[in-house]
Amino acid sequence: MLKYSIHSLSGKDRKELLRSLEGKVEDPKELLPKKVPLFRFSFNKRESAIVKNKQDILLVELNDYVIPSLKIARQVSLTVPVITVDLGAIKFVTNGADIMRPGITEIGDDVLEGNLVVVVEERKKTPLCFGVAQYDAVDMREKTGGKCVKNLHYLKDKYWTFEAET
Repeated sequence: MLKYSIHSLSGKDRKELLRSLEGKVEDPKELLPKKVPLFRFSFNKRESAIVKNKQDILLVELNDYVIPSLKIARQVSLTVPVITVDLGAIKFVTNGADIMRPGITEIGDDVLEGNLVVVVEERKKTPLCFGVAQYDAVDMREKTGGKCVKNLHYLKDKYWTFEAET
């Protein structure tokens, strides 16, 4: 069971979140509607979740990154740079492993070192995780081994399985 504190989001908080989502999702206002109550479930100083109706996780805040939850990422149009992995990498990525160069089949031209990326599987392009690129696209393509993406939020992690106790 996760320990957390709950705070209702103010209009100012909502606007800050909307700004932080620019460049990540196509229509941030659709993701954070005005009429729906939003709450921040804080797990510690560096980790929290933005939750709608105290049930559905919309966003995950990790360190300095605001990330759409993977459940939401499967429903909205993302504008985050994309890295594609082969089918053999899926079980490792969805269990929290960082993304290694041999499993990567495609690297978006817009991938920049230190920026948020979404990692998708090669067949259906389904999001598997969000992570931080360790290299720019050009440098990543030149590598033959090693870690290329630090995994932040993945299928089966605590945010994917989170259920608020109300």
